[in-house]
Amino acid sequence: MHYLHHILQSAMRRQCVATVEHTLSQIITEATVSKHVHDAASVTSLGTGDWERFAQFEGTKLSDLEQGRNDTPCPVTADDLVKCKRHIFQALETVATVDREMYGEIIEHVNEIKLFNSGVTQGFSDKRTMGAIFIRPPHPSSDALHYFYEQLIHEMSHLQLHCMLSIDPLISGDRYRLVTSPLRSDPRPLFGVLHATYVSAKLANAFFGLYQHNMDQSTLCYLAQILDELAAGIDRLKESSLTSSGQTLVDSMAHLGLRIALDQAWSSFDLHAPRLHRRTRKWVTHGRLSRLRST
Repeated sequence: MHYLHHILQSAMRRQCVATVEHTLSQIITEATVSKHVHDAASVTSLGTGDWERFAQFEGTKLSDLEQGRNDTPCPVTADDLVKCKRHIFQALETVATVDREMYGEIIEHVNEIKLFNSGVTQGFSDKRTMGAIFIRPPHPSSDALHYFYEQLIHEMSHLQLHCMLSIDPLISGDRYRLVTSPLRSDPRPLFGVLHATYVSAKLANAFFGLYQHNMDQSTLCYLAQILDELAAGIDRLKESSLTSSGQTLVDSMAHLGLRIALDQAWSSFDLHAPRLHRRTRKWVTHGRLSRLRST
């Protein structure tokens, strides 16, 4: 539906009457037949509808931008769809058990989960296809529950921040100004650093809640990496020009990170031991988290 509104707005700007009339007809039809039969989002493979082809094109651009590779998202197999649906609903049930508020946010912002295969991109979303998130099946060596728990919250958080940015820009100045990214080797728009940091804050809160629920050391490993990423993003944003609401948001994320970093959960966790990063599969330590705990 949001994609159709995007097409309608573009046609109106171009004063293309035929496209406006056709798109309005599609919107009316979509609104008439759309029904919510349960709370949970539908989980299907990437298809061939107009809005899905648009998302596929944007996903290809994303892999080229981030990895320099032309990697087009494609549909998953029927077997992968069945397996992933089981893991996704298990992850949703875990979110609901650990944090009802977070679960409510997922239900509010996500009504379509599209699975795709790709050699590069793990997931993406777009404000022009609001309500839909796109996720790649996990690597066979990954913990499927942790993977989908993270991906669902990750992509939902992007959509949530897009909604917040429609009310307040949060960044005062050029949001597309390239800055040295604390989370990547190449310069990124400040807007992208804000998105990455906000996602890290939501994930830190979610994985801290999960750890308190299961007391599993593997969950603590994920959380340590996420807190390092959150601290790096906050350091960059504190140097940036923000609106009053933007400053309040960054302060709240910094407070969240510090509160989790100072928790007793880390008393027996070796922050200096190298561990495989959950996404990059590179060996990392937790220098920023260690410094936070020493403050």
